[in-house]
Amino acid sequence: MTTWMRGDGPRAALLSLLLLGLLLGVWHLATVGTAAPAAAPAAGLTPEQIEYLKLMGKDPTAEAGPVARSGFPTLTQMGEVLWQHAQSPFYDNGPNDKGLGLQLAHSLGRVAIGFALAALVAVPLGFVIGMSPLIYRALDPFIQVLKPISPLAWMPLALYTIKDSSTSGIFVIFICSLCTILTGMRISMGIAWLVIVAAEMLVGGTGIGYFVWNEWNNLSLPNVIVAILVIGVVGMALDLVFARLQKAVTYAD
Repeated sequence: MTTWMRGDGPRAALLSLLLLGLLLGVWHLATVGTAAPAAAPAAGLTPEQIEYLKLMGKDPTAEAGPVARSGFPTLTQMGEVLWQHAQSPFYDNGPNDKGLGLQLAHSLGRVAIGFALAALVAVPLGFVIGMSPLIYRALDPFIQVLKPISPLAWMPLALYTIKDSSTSGIFVIFICSLCTILTGMRISMGIAWLVIVAAEMLVGGTGIGYFVWNEWNNLSLPNVIVAILVIGVVGMALDLVFARLQKAVTYAD
């Protein structure tokens, strides 16, 4: 079975590339335009009217040329935005203007701290639960009650008691990772990364989740899409790391 899966790897990779090409082709056909639509001149418009026109895909300050049919960014525009982020990922021009790499570093730092604290508690507790049926039966009701609670439901309580947005984000990661580490650290890391993005949208300040929300408020859809892609790629990378660790410690017959 393992040999067959390894031999099937190149074909799976080729299929993935074909699906990616298909997706990009559909994106290109759905967004590329042939001529710029008539746009209202910027002169005489209020800043609010200009922002509204930009949101509708009719930028009055843009130069004439091909534009997206629906206001959704084209592949060319996405490439330009990706290149801009790659050139300066760690700049810091103030609270609302930080590089994508810097925001990503803040998010990964919070996930690492919260996950490590949860692992320090959950891993020894998991050994105790596994060795003692009595303790398992005693703690199982608490685990089952805590497990289905949305991690974001803890955020108001954390903000009220801790009164610090960054520490509150770490606390939410700790809570959401604690129960899932008992069943699988790989699954728990994926949940932790998912939760920190949502938590940062609520608390603001720094982080990739805050970056997504801030760029949406700035009506910068290309930056929002870039951030979504980065979130997905980093999540996949974290899963691969824990898959390798799982493979290293798993006994094979």
